[in-house]
Amino acid sequence: MNDDAVLALLATLYDSFATGDTSRWADYFAPEVLCIGTDEAEWWQGRDASLSAARAQLAQMSEAGIRVTPGDPVIADRDSFILVADRPTLHLPDGTVAAVRLTLTLSRVDDALLIEQMHMSVPAANEDVIHQTLPV
Repeated sequence: MNDDAVLALLATLYDSFATGDTSRWADYFAPEVLCIGTDEAEWWQGRDASLSAARAQLAQMSEAGIRVTPGDPVIADRDSFILVADRPTLHLPDGTVAAVRLTLTLSRVDDALLIEQMHMSVPAANEDVIHQTLPV
C-alpha cells in the first residue's frame, strides 16, 4: 500500500473537524480500536464507543468553527501494519492556533486499512505536567 492512501485517510480525518461528518472514515475503525485524546476521560475502546465519542465531539467542534490542517506526516510501513505520526494544527474560530499531535496504528486487511489505535492530543510542557525541566 502506498503513502497516498494513508495521506487520503488523514485528509479525510482532518476535514471532519470542519464538517462534523465522520461517515467518510467510520468504516476504517477496527472493531477493537482504541482512541485516546488529551482529556483524562478521553479513552475509548471499541468501534461503537469510539465512533459515538467522535461523532459527538466533531459535531460540536464543527459547529464552533474549529478546523484542523495537516502537518508533515511521518509514515512507517511495516508490512502488516503502518505507523503514522503527524503534528497538525488546530485552528480556533478566533484565529488562535494550537499544535496537536496525532499517531495512528493501521493494520492491513486484504487491501483495506483499519485504524487499530488513534491518539490525538495537545502537547504540554514538562514543567506544566511534572513540574521539572527535562532535557529535550
